Amino acid sequence: VSGSGQYIVTGSLGTDREVNVWTFEGQKIATIQKNFNHCYKAIFSPDDQWLLTYSGEQMGLFRVSDWGRAWQMDYSQAVYPFAGFAPDSRLFLADRSGKLEWLNASSQEVTREYMLGSIAAFDFSPDGTEIVVARPNGVIEVLHTGLSPVNP
Repeated sequence: VSGSGQYIVTGSLGTDREVNVWTFEGQKIATIQKNFNHCYKAIFSPDDQWLLTYSGEQMGLFRVSDWGRAWQMDYSQAVYPFAGFAPDSRLFLADRSGKLEWLNASSQEVTREYMLGSIAAFDFSPDGTEIVVARPNGVIEVLHTGLSPVNP
């Protein structure tokens, strides 16, 4: 569901193998992917300008303005088990070793790298100034990103 409440994205695990965009009234707006084996996740950026989808095989980034695909890449949870959007709407990719890359969604250029150390899971504080990290040994840490608050 988009943050604005305008759109719902559904992905198929079986028969139709499509990823579709709908209004809350039930009108299908677009089929953004076909022959997509499994859609494990669909994530809207906080500013509702981007949609990220991924499966066990592919990750796709779509512009909400026209539902066009900005890019697609092979995806493996073994390589990047963490993918999504930071509170400032920058795309991020991270691996289990803790290498976190922020990317400009439009250009897919890495704008910042951050080393978290070995991680089992992590999440951003709402303003993006901190990251809460769960370590494989069960320790939880709060790390400061050095970024300015999203909405000071």
